[in-house]
Amino acid sequence: MAKPVVVSIKDSITAKLLKVVFGFYLLIALSVTLVHMMAEYYNTKDGVYQDMVLFQKTFTGALSLALWNVNFEALKFTLDGMLEVPIIVGIHITEETEKETMARGIVRDEFGVPIFIDENGNRQPVPEDNPFSELLEYRFPIYHDDAGETFVVGEGIIYSSTSKVFEKVQYGFLFIIINSIIKTVALWVIFLWVGRRLLTQPLSILVAFTKRLRLEDLKNAKVDIQTKGFSELKVLEAAFNDMTQKLHQNANELEKAYAEISHLNQMMLAVNATLDLDEVMSEAIEAIKSVFNFDVTTIQLVDYDKQELVQHKIYGERISDAQKEKFQSVKIDLWGMDSLSSAVIHAKELIHLPEVIADAPVLEADRRIFDIIPYVSALILPLIIQKRVVGCIGFYGMASSFELNKAEIETVKRYVIQIATAINNARLFTHLQETTGRLESQTLALNKALQQAQRREQDIRQLNSLLYEVKSTLHHKEILRSLMSSVLIDRFPFEGIFLHLVDKEHQTLQLETALLPTEVDSSVTDPLYEISIPLAPEGGMFAFVCMVRQSLYITEMLPEIRKSFINRQYQEVLPFMSALLLPLTVQHRIVGVLTLFHRDQRPDLIEEDIQVLQSYVDHITPSINNAQLYEQVQKSQREIQERNDTLSTLSFKLSRYLSPQLVDSILAGTTDARLGSQRKKLSIFFSRLTGFTELTDTLESETLTELLNHYVKEMTRIAIKHGGTIDKITGEMIMVFFGDPMSQGEEPDALACVNMALEMRDSLKLLRRAWEKKGMYKPLHLHIGINSGYCTVGNFGSASYRLNYTIVGGQVNLANKLHAMADEDQILISYETYALLDEQVACEKQEEVVVTGQEYPVQTYNVLDTYERLNQKMQSWKHKSAGAQLSVDFHRLQEAEKLRLVTSIQKAIDRLENDLGQG
Repeated sequence: MAKPVVVSIKDSITAKLLKVVFGFYLLIALSVTLVHMMAEYYNTKDGVYQDMVLFQKTFTGALSLALWNVNFEALKFTLDGMLEVPIIVGIHITEETEKETMARGIVRDEFGVPIFIDENGNRQPVPEDNPFSELLEYRFPIYHDDAGETFVVGEGIIYSSTSKVFEKVQYGFLFIIINSIIKTVALWVIFLWVGRRLLTQPLSILVAFTKRLRLEDLKNAKVDIQTKGFSELKVLEAAFNDMTQKLHQNANELEKAYAEISHLNQMMLAVNATLDLDEVMSEAIEAIKSVFNFDVTTIQLVDYDKQELVQHKIYGERISDAQKEKFQSVKIDLWGMDSLSSAVIHAKELIHLPEVIADAPVLEADRRIFDIIPYVSALILPLIIQKRVVGCIGFYGMASSFELNKAEIETVKRYVIQIATAINNARLFTHLQETTGRLESQTLALNKALQQAQRREQDIRQLNSLLYEVKSTLHHKEILRSLMSSVLIDRFPFEGIFLHLVDKEHQTLQLETALLPTEVDSSVTDPLYEISIPLAPEGGMFAFVCMVRQSLYITEMLPEIRKSFINRQYQEVLPFMSALLLPLTVQHRIVGVLTLFHRDQRPDLIEEDIQVLQSYVDHITPSINNAQLYEQVQKSQREIQERNDTLSTLSFKLSRYLSPQLVDSILAGTTDARLGSQRKKLSIFFSRLTGFTELTDTLESETLTELLNHYVKEMTRIAIKHGGTIDKITGEMIMVFFGDPMSQGEEPDALACVNMALEMRDSLKLLRRAWEKKGMYKPLHLHIGINSGYCTVGNFGSASYRLNYTIVGGQVNLANKLHAMADEDQILISYETYALLDEQVACEKQEEVVVTGQEYPVQTYNVLDTYERLNQKMQSWKHKSAGAQLSVDFHRLQEAEKLRLVTSIQKAIDRLENDLGQG
């Protein structure tokens, strides 16, 4: 028997369990003890009250007689006798008139304060720390019977105290505490002794046995923890012994697996010794046959190109050569799902048939295999490489059925994994050999292409140089000169160039630029620029190239060619010997012809040279086309500039009479000068200047005119600044509307209207100061009204003589009435405007007003300012988002409200910071 391992009490499981259990036990015991003591206290306190009732009944007769006979001596003796009772600390006797008769001991005075009265009636206060200060009292009436009648002669109060209650329960409390301590200590000792005997010692035996356990001696290893009865420890003992037996079994299985792995390694050495696919499969089948005695083994590989499953290998001593040949000729459709092999490949799972019933239905492709191999049992597994199925391997029993257990199947699967790897390596090697052969032939072709590329490299460098030169110019002659100097003279023997461009309007070709030999006089060639070559058969070789859109190479100008195909004027000036005509096309559109010519020699050009020249032309054609477009654009810009100058002059003149927005709309073509109207939701503004009429008698007409013009100019500037359409200005009254002919939306239009009104009101304050310096002693004031609603807007009047672009409707009349009802420097808006701008404009609600023409009273609002302006002035602050809406008017906050607001905002900030910290 193994020697137990000794563990100290403080480190034992019993001690740790005891700490947890007795932690809860002490808490419960303490709670129960306190409840017991409280119950004992209140029970004793109730007993004290019962005793006071009993003493009252005992002494009430003597008290009644002493009071009835007014015998104070007897009353004194009675009170002294009652004070001898241990629980009584004071007696207070009063007459029926509540007048005090006599008192002894500790009682309460008329104010409820505890006092002490001695036998001589002297009174003195009771100290606050005196335990008698907590008094218990019992009141009772004192009756006297005389000749059958009962009279109330006074009232008595018996006083006791909490100290008397504690004197009664102190020994009980002591007994309860001692009892709890004894039971706790006894239970603690018993728990330690029993726990160590029933738990610690068996576990120590198990630990000692575990330390002495040897893996090589697991067969006879068995532990006995020496406990009686069935418990968790017995379960642990049985589980431990079962574990040792399983370890013993696993050790045997490991030895078997080691032998299997050794055999598998030998197989892989044989398989990997070659990269020939047939040899790999033969070696793999031989290795499996040495472990498992299957009658027939087959290997089928996937041909993904043909979507077929090909029978690559079959092995079996009972299989004839004829059967092998028939088997290898069977092709299985990979997606047909008509065989067990295709099912295994699609599911990527093995199929095990321990016994095949002769009459069982067989899939179509399997029927052909079954006719060749009449098997009675089968095991088919997929060959998988990196999650890709490359084929399957089948094991068949023909003489007798076989049934493999789970461990044997796992062994087969391990062999199959290695076989799949070897087969895949062999296939990759074969593919690599085929690829190498193709690469060698491709290398030869690439070398030939490289030689051709080197020949073209020079052309490309020259082309890049040419493109670099021509991309920085927009002149035909410079482009052609770059082509001549960088390409033609260096490689091709041409002397000059003609550039003809297509004139779409007249369907002709016109000479645009010519680079000619230096000895040719320009005065002779100038007439060529006047020649128009028709885009028709009579246009000769130039028109022919344009029609067929292909290059034309004339190696020698024979007489018959000169007569019928070459333009006479060109031959008279330049009788050239050879020419190459190249079409200029941009996006399949013919734009001209480039002609290269030589007067004496015949250039030795091959087809590749012509293609190179055509490539040059194709690359410079966009530059030539851009140069042509550039000239057209310059001409158009000059014409547009002249028209713009005319329109600018006309626009400036119109803007002096019409609203700038209306002028821009007319010039842009969005507004027609004809009768017509439409319904739109607009914001209408009316303002009236008061106090102006009174100034006419005090100011000179020149000063008055200057003042009015100054006012109108400033108000007009503000209206145009905010995008308003000025409808009319009649001296002191201004009408502006927003939303036509240009609109930013109902809400932005209304906000722009209010911002305009606020700026006009602020501007008038500045104008007053300037006017005061010119003698205007009485200030002028604005009355502003704004309304939003649907109006009829358009051209009204006579289509033959004069049109007036204005708005009409009930909403216009309402805005006019609002400005008439507004106070000095007040902006009065309707509910429709307020509803659009509630979140952007600070307003004061006004009383409803009755307006002629309106069915219901109109709710009006006085605009204070926009929240944006108030925020800038720090008189108000507003924030609104999807999850928060805050608005503060600083000028209206009282001091107490400011303190409450700071507290609320601080709580919100703390909560937001806490949420951000958790996030």
